[in-house]
Amino acid sequence: MFAYDITERVAEQARLRQVEETLRHSQKLEAVGQLTGGISHDFNNLLGSITGALEIAAQRQDEGRYPDASRLIGLARQDTQRAAALVQRLLTFARQQTLMPQPVDVHQLVVGMHDLIKSSLHANIDFEDSTCPGQWLISIDPPQLENALLNLCINARDAMPLGGRLSIRSTNTAVDALQAQRLHLPAGDYVQIRVSDSGIGMPNEVLERAMEPFFTTKPLGQGSGLGLSMVYGFIRQSGGQMNIKSVVGSGTCIDIYLPKDNEATLAMAVAPVPAQPLCPAPTHLIMLVEDEHTLRLVIEELLDHQGHTVYTYSSGRDALAALQGGLQPALLITDIGLPGGVDGKQLAMAMPSDAAVLYITGYSSEQVSLPPSQRGAILCKPFALTALSEQVRLLLADRGPISGRH
Repeated sequence: MFAYDITERVAEQARLRQVEETLRHSQKLEAVGQLTGGISHDFNNLLGSITGALEIAAQRQDEGRYPDASRLIGLARQDTQRAAALVQRLLTFARQQTLMPQPVDVHQLVVGMHDLIKSSLHANIDFEDSTCPGQWLISIDPPQLENALLNLCINARDAMPLGGRLSIRSTNTAVDALQAQRLHLPAGDYVQIRVSDSGIGMPNEVLERAMEPFFTTKPLGQGSGLGLSMVYGFIRQSGGQMNIKSVVGSGTCIDIYLPKDNEATLAMAVAPVPAQPLCPAPTHLIMLVEDEHTLRLVIEELLDHQGHTVYTYSSGRDALAALQGGLQPALLITDIGLPGGVDGKQLAMAMPSDAAVLYITGYSSEQVSLPPSQRGAILCKPFALTALSEQVRLLLADRGPISGRH
């Protein structure tokens, strides 16, 4: 019988694991630095365009040129969506953003992006939407798909400095066994989205590395090199595949394959239920706690316009005092981090047991949880006011009319 002392070997393996972990952490820090360098450049450009558009819109409104003011406000809104998409890219890279898939009609999604895409292109680039209505639905996170398509459109724009044509098309595609093997996908039904341009194209040595993180041919500070790699990662996480074809001088074609949502597509084929007569929505007592002054005023204005009675607070301590003083709202809308020593989670725990909670937060949804027994939802900033209205409607759907005043 032989005996071996493996203490030194175990210790060496532990040291190796520690070195590997330190190296991964170092690479992560370097990666975040490279990412934020590119994003900060883009983000500052967007902030400049937003503030400029709003400033001129205010001037046009003072001059009574309301259509011009409305157009400029629309442009500012589009750029805020682009800024939000940049933040989502950073959260996705940091693995702090969870995907929230839902049935999506690609045609409707792209139609809703028309203004955003066109405002991102040069004037000498023609945009063609060749997606078709009535195709199969896919199950995917809509904002992330919009972000992915916008990334591809911006890459196409940069590949056409002298102008050209950008096209997005979609088709229902049955992937057979041979094609599935080539694409590393299960055989089955997919919606194929094709983004193509007539730009300068890529040589083979660039094409081979196009989806590598941080690989970019753009000058320093003009891109993070994460566009294609993050699009690819998102598509693969959603059960699909991405394929790139490019010829120098003839342009680039990117094909995205996303699996058909069989259940949603089947449900879509069922005849719709006849519309019921519209009844006025009951009004409720709502507590709104938000320390950001402008956002608080906007939300209060929206809820007030819908007929609700709104009690607003800028600090958690003041809101808690109101609850302890007898206020019984049907719904609490609150940020998580609040001044005054009382945060949104503490307010939620102090709410009446039958009340609902809507967190509005700058954190990712993965970092926020609702009290175990509380009805509620989470909206991550920035959010569309239509999304807020829908969440309020859903959370108050089973409540009676207004009650619970002081």
